[in-house]
Amino acid sequence: MSSFPENESKMASEIKDIAEMALISAQSAKHSTGESVVPFSHGLIPRKAQIMPKPIWHAPWKLMRVISGHTGWVRCMTVEPGNSWFATGSCDRMIKIWDLASGTLKLSLTGHISTVRGLAASPTHPYLFSCGEDKTIKCWDLEQNKAIRHYHGHLHAIYCIAQHPTIDVIMTGSRDGTIRVWDIRTKACAYTLTGHTSTVSTLCVQATNPQVVSGSNDSTLRLWDLTTGKSYC
Repeated sequence: MSSFPENESKMASEIKDIAEMALISAQSAKHSTGESVVPFSHGLIPRKAQIMPKPIWHAPWKLMRVISGHTGWVRCMTVEPGNSWFATGSCDRMIKIWDLASGTLKLSLTGHISTVRGLAASPTHPYLFSCGEDKTIKCWDLEQNKAIRHYHGHLHAIYCIAQHPTIDVIMTGSRDGTIRVWDIRTKACAYTLTGHTSTVSTLCVQATNPQVVSGSNDSTLRLWDLTTGKSYC
């Protein structure tokens, strides 16, 4: 039994000798190649120091202005495709439209009775679409400065909205786990897309295809074909 400690001591000594030889070899290679080597304490093989890529220089970013006006959390935002204004939605149930160049308030829209969660500016009409936790979707005519259409069908709060750039439909995602596709003019629900098992939290449309990508709190993404109302997944 007494030989075991001796064997362990001998093995430890041999490992130490190998480590020292490896370190000497690595240091010799460092002098010949100019590479840096990180000394090690427990491993036998030296590791090369990680060379981080130099970041690409860009002009320093700076804060242009702070825009205030809402009295609650700002939960959503959209920029008009022509870059002349942007809109914000808040927990104060208000939608505010701001001049993009100056940051000044142009218009306040009221009508939602709960938090405004999603906004979409139409690229083809003078419309702004909004959705909220009151389970409603509104179409605002910005030439008349009022809501001209309402879309109903979701059973729970609506968290996101998007309009397709080339098709007159809007899409909304809800806490009920569904995505609804609406005809802008008739207010009819063309499709109810099912498959997510939790809140649909974000939507992104394909400009060149009749498709929409959805993201959900169920940790999945889905790609949908708007011509069939089916998921590719």
